Amino acid sequence: MNEIDLSLSQIRIWNGKGFKHCIVTLAPVLTMAMTRQIEWVKLQLGYDQANDSFRCVWMPDALERKYRSANKELGWRYLFPSYIS
Repeated sequence: MNEIDLSLSQIRIWNGKGFKHCIVTLAPVLTMAMTRQIEWVKLQLGYDQANDSFRCVWMPDALERKYRSANKELGWRYLFPSYIS
């Protein structure tokens, strides 16, 4: 979630359409909703890590070897996860 900067109301996009980078302005009215969503994902991560069967986030082999604990960090989680019910 390093690509979201609520203090500057910006979302940074890397390798977007045409493999270009850009910065998108986040509407100030969305700041509170985004903050709540980030807090919710943090809470879910805490629940997941407390579960013995939690498998973390899948990462490509090279990244998994280079950054051993990154798959358990908040920055690798989906901000808007999809759940199958």
